[in-house]
Amino acid sequence: MTFEEARGQLISALQLTAGVLDCKSVAGKLAEGDVALAELELDSLVAMELCIELESSMGVRLDLDDLAAHPSIDRIARLLAVRASANAG
Repeated sequence: MTFEEARGQLISALQLTAGVLDCKSVAGKLAEGDVALAELELDSLVAMELCIELESSMGVRLDLDDLAAHPSIDRIARLLAVRASANAG
């Protein structure tokens, strides 16, 4: 899986779980580049729902520690791409 594919799936999961694209300022930032997770103001329940959605849709397991260690959209997307590729191999 490429970084771009993983980023697209991550953004789709964020939209599904947190409605991030409903906020125009966040949607614009996502279109322009990387966004820190802190800017999304996800609470712990939504963050957990995001992890569950990613595992369901991509078969890649993440937990809250992974989100804390990779605190931006692009860093999480890179992690997802690496793990998805490892799972495929």
